[in-house]
Amino acid sequence: MTILVTGAAGNIGSQLVLRLRDQGHTVIAAGHNAEDPVDFRLDELVYDLFADHKPETVIHLAGTSCEADFSRGPNDARTENIVHPLLNVLAAAGHRRVVHVSSGVVFGPTLSAEDAPLRPRTLYGAARASAESMAMRHVAKGGNVVIARIVDTFYSDLSSQLIEDLILLMHHGVSGRAYNLGEREGAITALR
Repeated sequence: MTILVTGAAGNIGSQLVLRLRDQGHTVIAAGHNAEDPVDFRLDELVYDLFADHKPETVIHLAGTSCEADFSRGPNDARTENIVHPLLNVLAAAGHRRVVHVSSGVVFGPTLSAEDAPLRPRTLYGAARASAESMAMRHVAKGGNVVIARIVDTFYSDLSSQLIEDLILLMHHGVSGRAYNLGEREGAITALR
């Protein structure tokens, strides 16, 4: 299978690329400082990437990964670093499977069940929640998106289990559903 990994030069992305290649997949490692350098905020570059490589599946990790990256203000942080790249990927992906990697910060200070209402308390959490809403709108229009929220209750560091869970969702996650990755119980455990 040909898989596009966005944010491939990051901590999670680089490990995911190695594991997918070990499994025999063709992987397009894209993002800032990655093998295929792409700024996912620029739609023409995203469309060119899809046209050149024709990925069957996307695991989307690109975007700001923590609250500290939000120093320029709420509009810049939300639109430029998280929401805009996802919108470009979803538009280019069409009906291909997209695993959108999000964060447990969408729930605010208390981790909630996967289907609980999102109640972010920070700019970063609000941007992540906005991106999840965009992904669900894409599903409502016929898109194929699985949301993988990384939470900090189980993965004490970048573990092989996190990488395996992302690959599991790529193959078996239900479109339109969010999975909390890192909980000892939850929908992901039923897929294992």
